Amino acid sequence: MPLAFCGNENHSAAYRVDQGVLNNGCFVDALNVVPHVFLLFITFPILFIG
Repeated sequence: MPLAFCGNENHSAAYRVDQGVLNNGCFVDALNVVPHVFLLFITFPILFIG
């Protein structure tokens, strides 16, 4: 699966999950951002406050 971050994949229905969440490559690519955001929110306060 090529890394296409919500461009013109699936005829510009980027977050459509009618056929299942894992069948939409763009949705799966967007899910990869979620753990990074949580890690940033956890580590930056520790670095700057602690």
